[in-house]
Amino acid sequence: MTYRQKVMKAIYPALMWITKLTGKNSKQLAHEKVQPPVSFYELSAQANNGDSVSFEKFRGKKYY
Repeated sequence: MTYRQKVMKAIYPALMWITKLTGKNSKQLAHEKVQPPVSFYELSAQANNGDSVSFEKFRGKKYY
């Protein structure tokens, strides 16, 4: 391990602990449910062959 790697290995946990305490770089989650601007099933995409694919046809189906 190089000198720089050793220093970073020693400092990184302390840096992460400090940022966790201060709340920097953390996302605030909403406690209320927010409605999306557009339903997923109203969207469409373009397939490889150029046809438009509406996500409405996937309603009620399992997709993995």
